[in-house]
Amino acid sequence: MPLIKAGKSKGEFQSEWSAARKESLPDTKLLFDRSKGTLDAYDKVFIDPYHYSEAIPSLQWRLEKGDMHCLELPCHKATHSLPWARLCGVVR
Repeated sequence: MPLIKAGKSKGEFQSEWSAARKESLPDTKLLFDRSKGTLDAYDKVFIDPYHYSEAIPSLQWRLEKGDMHCLELPCHKATHSLPWARLCGVVR
């Protein structure tokens, strides 16, 4: 006896469910416009498209002790902090 879901056979249900699932997966597109200093994000939530724009954060690099050589090339240790990094738990 075939499995019935929403009045459909298992094959019909799975193919429709699979197509609907693919449609709802995130498909975020990020566009960096360095000349304007902006980041534009385009995506959709379920079927509703959305767009937002924000400034590209400026990284303030600090040179630190701990230089080394990698493949015979000098490497200088540097750190930075993003404005939102502490809020996200990236920097402790």
